[in-house]
Amino acid sequence: MRSGMPASPTPVVYVVDDDRDNRELLAEALTAMSVVTQCFASGETALAAFLDVRVPVIVTDIHMGGMSGVDLARRIRAADPSVGVLGISGTIADELPVELFDDLLMKPVDPLEAAQRIVEEITRRS
Repeated sequence: MRSGMPASPTPVVYVVDDDRDNRELLAEALTAMSVVTQCFASGETALAAFLDVRVPVIVTDIHMGGMSGVDLARRIRAADPSVGVLGISGTIADELPVELFDDLLMKPVDPLEAAQRIVEEITRRS
C-alpha cells in the first residue's frame, strides 16, 4: 500500500456487478456472515473508491458494461498487488487472464457458498 493511502479500519469487501439483484444477493449473504460490504454498479466507481480507501478483497463480475471485471482486476493489481480479487462469470473463456484472479466463481452463484469463499479470502489476507 502506498504511504498516505488510508486503509479501511474494519475489513470491507467491495462487491462489483452491473446486475443489482446479483450485487444485493451477495451483499446480503456476506452481511449474514458479519462481513461489511460496499456495492458498486460499475468497475469505474469501484476503482475510484478503491483509490481513496484500500480494501483487502474485491469481488467483481467479469462481464459488465463499461469497465469489465478483467479491466478492473488489472487496475487493482497495478495499484496494489496484495488485494484479493475474485471474479464471477457465467463462462470461462480461454482468453480470460485467470492469473488476475485469486478465485473464480461460476454463475449461477450460490450466495452462501460465494460468501464462504470470500470469507476464506479475507482470512488469508488478514
